[in-house]
Amino acid sequence: MSATVVRQAPWNTRAYARIAEATHDQGSVVVRFEDGARVTVGTDRLVPSRRTSLDWDRLRWAAYELVVPNGNEEFEIPWDVVRVLTDPVFDAHRAQAATEQRTRLGQRIRTLRQDRGVTAPDPASRIGLTAADLERIEAGESTLDDPPF
Repeated sequence: MSATVVRQAPWNTRAYARIAEATHDQGSVVVRFEDGARVTVGTDRLVPSRRTSLDWDRLRWAAYELVVPNGNEEFEIPWDVVRVLTDPVFDAHRAQAATEQRTRLGQRIRTLRQDRGVTAPDPASRIGLTAADLERIEAGESTLDDPPF
């Protein structure tokens, strides 16, 4: 008889998420995680394009985020943003989890609407959507974040 070994996904461990060190080097950020992973990602991939006055030379880190001064404020970049950009397996996991969540949410919206005997056009028009848009959301095919084209 053999024992079944169940491996925990690495992203479910604290060491995968905890930042041990981060430095800025010529337009890139080098991050070392507690699990030993050392990754490099361009600063242009870490922040929205509208954030132009970040002082990367004053980059700091906390256990689960990078902190970059931005004038009188600070811009925080969570650990998972770095991992999504540098670990394709984690990126795929997050995409799959988002799809599953979108499907569950859509099913819940449809169930609530149908339980109340309401057709899609009524609630859709109340929130500024077409009935077709609401039906796509209920089917898990779209979110409110998706562009309407």
